[in-house]
Amino acid sequence: MAGIRYASEYKSLNGASYKLEIWDTYWAGSVQDFKIGEPAVISYDSGGDEKLNPIICSSLDFGIMVQDATMAAWIALMKTNTYSEKDVYCTLTKTNPTDVEMWGGYLIMDLGNEEDASFPYEVKMKFIDGLSLLKDVDFIPDPATYQTPYSYANTYLSAANNNGAVHQTVKYWLAKILLNAGLSSSANLGNDYRIVTANNWYNEEHGNMSSWQTKDPLRYTQHTARQFYKLAGDSDVLTQTSKVTATNCYDALEDICSTWGLRCVYYKSTVFFIQVGLYNTAETGTIATPINLRTWTYDASGTSLSSDTKIGGTNIVRYEQDIELPTDLGLQKLAGANWGEYPPVKRAQATFPSISNISYFQAFPLLYGQDTYDADTTIPLNGLWVAAGDVEEMYSPIATLTDAKDLQSIYCQIHLQFEVFKDDLTPMNLSGVTKMKWTVRAKPTSETTWNTATALVLVNEYNTTTNAWQLYWEPFKEITAQTAGSISFWDNSGGTTGQLGGTVNNNACSSSITYTNNAIIEIVSQSRLGTDYNHLIPTDDLMSGDWDFEFYTLSSSNSPAYGGTISGLNNHGNGTFWNGATNRPPWCNFGSANNSNFNYFYSNVNNPNYPNMFNVVSGGQINSGQSNISFQTNTSDTYILNLENTLWGDTSVTNAPGALRVYNGSAWVFTDFAGKWGRGIITGTDSLTELLCREAVNMNTGYSSKYNLTLATSVTNRDLSSNPSYPKFPNPIGRVSDTDGKNYVMSRASFNTDTDEVNGTWFEVTYAAATGTGQNNDDNNVDDNIGGWSNNGMSGIVNGSGSGLNNNITQINETSLNIIKDNIFENFTNITVPLFNGTAYTSISIEAIGTAFIKAGDRIRLNTGFIDDDGISYYTLEVSADVTDTDTTISVVSFTPTQDIFIGSSIMIDQRNLYNQYQRKTEGQVAGFDIDADGISKGGIEITGWLNSDTLEGATINNLPTALSVKNYVDNSHPAEDQTLQEVTDRGNTTTNSVMIGSTSSPTLNFEVIGGYDATPVKFLRHATYGNIIRLGRNGVSETSHIGYPEDATLNFSTAGSEKMRITSAGQLLVGTTTGFGILHTKKNASGIVGITIQNGSEFENNGAAVYFKVAGSSSDYRKGGILFVNNGTGYGRGDLYFSLNTSTASSGIADVSSAKMTIKDNGNCGIGTTAPASNLEVNSGTWPPSNPLFKLFNGAYTYSIGHYTRENISNSLQIYANSQIGNINWNGGVLNIGTQAGYSLNFKTADTTKMTLTSAGNCGIGTSSPEEKLHVVGTGKFTGQVTIPVTPVATTDAASKSYVDSANISNYIMATCTGTATTSATEGIASAVVIPYNTTSVSSTSTSIVLYGSSGVTGISGTAYSFLLTPNTNSGNFQIDWNVSTDTLIILNRQLIGITLEMADTNTEDAVWEEVSPSRTWLYNRGSGGNRYGSAGNSIFYSQTASEYNKIFRLIIWKEDGSSGASKAITTINGCNLKIKQL
Repeated sequence: MAGIRYASEYKSLNGASYKLEIWDTYWAGSVQDFKIGEPAVISYDSGGDEKLNPIICSSLDFGIMVQDATMAAWIALMKTNTYSEKDVYCTLTKTNPTDVEMWGGYLIMDLGNEEDASFPYEVKMKFIDGLSLLKDVDFIPDPATYQTPYSYANTYLSAANNNGAVHQTVKYWLAKILLNAGLSSSANLGNDYRIVTANNWYNEEHGNMSSWQTKDPLRYTQHTARQFYKLAGDSDVLTQTSKVTATNCYDALEDICSTWGLRCVYYKSTVFFIQVGLYNTAETGTIATPINLRTWTYDASGTSLSSDTKIGGTNIVRYEQDIELPTDLGLQKLAGANWGEYPPVKRAQATFPSISNISYFQAFPLLYGQDTYDADTTIPLNGLWVAAGDVEEMYSPIATLTDAKDLQSIYCQIHLQFEVFKDDLTPMNLSGVTKMKWTVRAKPTSETTWNTATALVLVNEYNTTTNAWQLYWEPFKEITAQTAGSISFWDNSGGTTGQLGGTVNNNACSSSITYTNNAIIEIVSQSRLGTDYNHLIPTDDLMSGDWDFEFYTLSSSNSPAYGGTISGLNNHGNGTFWNGATNRPPWCNFGSANNSNFNYFYSNVNNPNYPNMFNVVSGGQINSGQSNISFQTNTSDTYILNLENTLWGDTSVTNAPGALRVYNGSAWVFTDFAGKWGRGIITGTDSLTELLCREAVNMNTGYSSKYNLTLATSVTNRDLSSNPSYPKFPNPIGRVSDTDGKNYVMSRASFNTDTDEVNGTWFEVTYAAATGTGQNNDDNNVDDNIGGWSNNGMSGIVNGSGSGLNNNITQINETSLNIIKDNIFENFTNITVPLFNGTAYTSISIEAIGTAFIKAGDRIRLNTGFIDDDGISYYTLEVSADVTDTDTTISVVSFTPTQDIFIGSSIMIDQRNLYNQYQRKTEGQVAGFDIDADGISKGGIEITGWLNSDTLEGATINNLPTALSVKNYVDNSHPAEDQTLQEVTDRGNTTTNSVMIGSTSSPTLNFEVIGGYDATPVKFLRHATYGNIIRLGRNGVSETSHIGYPEDATLNFSTAGSEKMRITSAGQLLVGTTTGFGILHTKKNASGIVGITIQNGSEFENNGAAVYFKVAGSSSDYRKGGILFVNNGTGYGRGDLYFSLNTSTASSGIADVSSAKMTIKDNGNCGIGTTAPASNLEVNSGTWPPSNPLFKLFNGAYTYSIGHYTRENISNSLQIYANSQIGNINWNGGVLNIGTQAGYSLNFKTADTTKMTLTSAGNCGIGTSSPEEKLHVVGTGKFTGQVTIPVTPVATTDAASKSYVDSANISNYIMATCTGTATTSATEGIASAVVIPYNTTSVSSTSTSIVLYGSSGVTGISGTAYSFLLTPNTNSGNFQIDWNVSTDTLIILNRQLIGITLEMADTNTEDAVWEEVSPSRTWLYNRGSGGNRYGSAGNSIFYSQTASEYNKIFRLIIWKEDGSSGASKAITTINGCNLKIKQL
């Protein structure tokens, strides 16, 4: 921001001082004042009432009075495109006693339309904090550090692109996000705000750090930036890429806070991140040094500033504030009411994608010798060829998988780039066909070699049971030689059967590849693995525990030379290899036609457009396994809290998007999927997401209150003083504690700076360890809105008929996206007894569900296990009785299956239906009401249904009628001659257009009501004698409207059954009384002040309200007298009071401000003869010289006057007569005279007692009314300077004059000693000095203002132990300070030089900064020998301080300057140290 354009300083009604400053990017001029219209109000809002709402945004609203055309032009300019939100910034500062910036934020550029009004007029201003602006900024981490796609907001991401995802700490990501918010403690200082975190979720690995409990988990936990990107549109199947877009900064911040249970708020130039569960922490200690939450502080870049600190101290940031303490130090509760309750939580659940977008592919093996081929050599390097009859193996590792037997399958995709070139690397534009023999092998990680006993290899085997080929795992055997001109590979066609009873074919993964030079080919799709098995590799039941997987290839020399055969090289040879040589490499061919060597290579592709994949398939999707994590309590009558989805957590696969790393004291390691997190401990057993759910339940184990509160500052601290003992006002980061012992945390509130009041909603802090079980389920049961790599698009891949995979897998995504299917059904049990076709059932035998959450009326789904065109067929059943946690049967409404249903068939619950049922509960309790199937009841009131009876029979407090019932009842209850309500609507006189109610006769007026069965009329009618009683005019005719009685009667007005006002026949208006005086008489019996209000609703300067007086029979406007209240433009309806008398003879000359005779301003100044008094009382005659005295007092006998004077000399300006004595004040020739006339004394009194007398003889007496000399003092006297007294010498040694300074009676002094000792450091130099502990006053004057602070020091100031304060008891600040220090060497035969000096510091800071008082250094020398090891020294200094220095404190320090022994120390002696201070 360039500069402050407008500023306004004002005070609240309690006297608190505030300052508003508006900064403008384009302003370089001086600051201009502005006036406030509507008061400044800070509003905080968490976006809802839930306790775990993560972000509290704030705004500032106030009215600015547009005072002139310049300001109006500025407002108009801001509505154009010239300005943007971040160009205008506002700060609100509390200015007393020091400036404390309370709020800062940016203008919302929506200022509304300007009013068509003269200056000044009001424009409403609204500013928002930087957190709100984060919604408009995409979070794009540094592209130099984070590779594609992190440099673009919209880009394409390859499924195999696992690079560029650098791990950074959670604290780092918070700081990175906040840099986009434009936060600042002052608009022109840049990013100088602070970040404060308070959280205590630790992982077991954290425990390896020393003092782990003092470390910030957010600083020692890492993740990548991948989850900050989301899919944006469909995937490109051809290029295997997906378009992604960046998360905005606000959502990114919210995602982090939601994962960690954090509450984020910007307050007092600091962004706080506090785990909501920590608000149950009690506060102890003192107000100045509280003990509450452990916090960590960082600067805007994330650099650590302090650790293990607490919230609170002497400023306005408080963790806990009390309401209505007996000492009046607490906040005032002006209003407060419980407006609702949070019900207990049955279960909190969240979903975290634990496996996501992981390709284990590293590299495909190259041809034998390819990686060391020398292009300058026309023959292969020694040993790189494949000898005749030999087979060479090539392999590359893929991954180590845990319990691969449990995986559904593995998706494989391999891209290679093929090249043909001469020995000189000249490319050959050739095409051809190559054959490649490859497969996948696996072995237990614990095995160090590949052997037949334990290792397995992937083959194509004929299943004699199903009579179909399928992929299968056979025992691995190493191939070392060719057989009969071909490689046997793992082919048992010679007669050996495989494990499935059939032959083993070696072509499962063999590829015959047609290529062109430099082409990129996906080789799996050109093999049976791709064409017959949809790229899906099964796993084997033997694969328990950790298993290593590898790609495995073979190269041979004879035909077919797997790994290197090339054919059809465009007439450059037909397979003649290496010029007929026996030994040849698999990558080289010799074309005899032109005697050229052709080299054939392939290489791995690292291109996001051609992804390589070896990916887990889970739930019918590639890499889509996830965890549905919940924590259940034993409470059965409450609801489920859905925490939506988290983006980071513990994964079973390292380096997955969302995976966490923690620091273990020496290295960063991935967290364990089994769960090792805990609150404040390192022995926890939860996953991070499970701990989030557990904490959510712990905060909601019982009913807790929603509370509306209006709070104000304490009675003794209305002006928000700096005294740390007093509270300021509730803040959005802390909690308030009520007298009932309950604590509350703010959800939303507003702070009004005019009244210093906070009004808003708080939630009650409750926390108790829940009884129940946590669950962590890999069940693919999540919602689409998970964030991160969420997607709804899937490509269909149908399993081949020969596949041995689970046939329920009907869809596989071809890309390696993290696709999360919206599967709303959850399996909660299986049947244990089969059900048979055609048999009716009302109960089903099941496995006990463990948790009683299924209720009568719930809908469940029984899967049959059969597949039809729509998938697995099922029955939807209605539960007829509650199911307990131990029940082994479930009762249902009768149904008859149409096929057999076998043991193990699953029963599922529709989660959305279950959630809705719990929102429409039919049993249990909600908000204190007991619920059953018939209705609800509480406190003796029961609602059991609704009546629609026309007779209303049975209507009681327990049975409430409907509106239709009431209408029918009224219609049916009238006699036949009366109308029903419907008939009333229809009846009317079509001739006169009138209506009659209560009679069958035609109406004579437009509207008549005849009421009651006793024929007492209730009418609006035209009276035969007196005319209109109620007359509102006739259509088309000008007629005066009337309401009332034409005869001599009183018109009464009543409300609430009693009269409130009347108009008498004499024309009196009486309010609150039936008799009165005058034409208006009001009365109200009430405490306090009762009055009449006259309001002008247009609150602008110079507008006002008035009472006028007129005494004249003429119709002219002779309002010559008036009392006027006029708005003076200071805001809040404030103004000045004028008493006006207009003396003109014109009828239009009414009393106004210009004719005011007396004025009272809003600052209390009163003016007579002036409308702008500058003093408490200002009297102005308006003429010079005045013809009469300005002021007279008359007591019946004497007159006292002021201002009766002439121009030159003022004689008797003030004369006071008492009997015959006259006192006067006059001005004569530039001299002001005060005195008496004749021979009277002039006395000066206080407390009605004469304290000083000046006699007519010129003697002055103090303490006596009869002075005998020119100065006669009775009592003691004191002179702060010298008094020179000329005297006659009485001895030859006397001088002609003497200067006397009497110091015999020193009235302010102390001598201090020590009750303890101080030991110096062994380290030499003043930097290692310690304080000498003077803490006891041994001798002092009767009253002394010199203060010893002792070991605790000055309250609220650190580093002030054993200091002392010199406060003078008079205006003299001159002190003499003497000290003596004695020490012991502590070591025999040692010599030491010891230094002592005096230091001083200010008391207006929180941390004392000491500086040496010069000259005050003292040195003593210790010499140790036997028992004689002492040294002593003393010093004295004279110190003079001014009144502005009375806040200085002092202390004496001691240090070892030098010593014969480096380890030696000196210790002060108790009986050898003293400190003497006396005020001169």
